[in-house]
Amino acid sequence: MKNVIKVVRKIHGPGRIAFGDDVEVYSLLSGLGKQLEQFSQSVLGMIDKEEVKNRRDLLQTLRVYLECQGNAGEAAEKLFIHRNTLRYRLNQIKKLLGRSWEDPDYRFTLLTALKARDLIAGAND
Repeated sequence: MKNVIKVVRKIHGPGRIAFGDDVEVYSLLSGLGKQLEQFSQSVLGMIDKEEVKNRRDLLQTLRVYLECQGNAGEAAEKLFIHRNTLRYRLNQIKKLLGRSWEDPDYRFTLLTALKARDLIAGAND
């Protein structure tokens, strides 16, 4: 649990208090071990095949867009990009994933896979 709190603090930034709700999903995911990495790879693997800079941009765009609950204006603002750039990236992501995130269950799967990567990266630091 201590390691999970450390990861959550790293993800959310220094000085932020990690509340129980912040930790629960990471605590649950941390128990999956190698399956966690396999899950994340199976969901986001097609994006990983992109060049490094493009991959980072696409993963960050997907994360922010999902966290903004599909609000393109808010997501573009948080990413400091034009809405057209956001639309272009989202179209690239849809092509790579082979499907749209209109289904709430799939959006949940995508966001969970992104959080899994946070946990894996935090555990390796």
